[in-house]
Amino acid sequence: MNKKIQYYIFTSTVSLGFINRYVLYQSEFCSSYLADILTLPILLSLYSILFKKQIKFRYGLLLTVIVAILAEFVRPIVNLAPSVFDWWDIVAYFSGMVIYYIIIYVGDEK
Repeated sequence: MNKKIQYYIFTSTVSLGFINRYVLYQSEFCSSYLADILTLPILLSLYSILFKKQIKFRYGLLLTVIVAILAEFVRPIVNLAPSVFDWWDIVAYFSGMVIYYIIIYVGDEK
């Protein structure tokens, strides 16, 4: 596991999340999907930083499914935050996971 890449992913995705929240929110894509795309890279890199090991792809996939179920099915029922079910949100979660693993595997090859 390349710890430097994990810190880079974490800080850049959190920073982009703040920029999205306070600057880019006027864009339809950014206000609807960018936070969902950033969720999994933040969670997966935070796991790797805290536990000092890379989470395997199958567990990353399982985490993505759990996050998607919680965010898209459970949260609207419990009414934690106003939200509407959207299939594209689930695609965004999986896209974030794929982007994370692409960065990790390309970073390990160097």
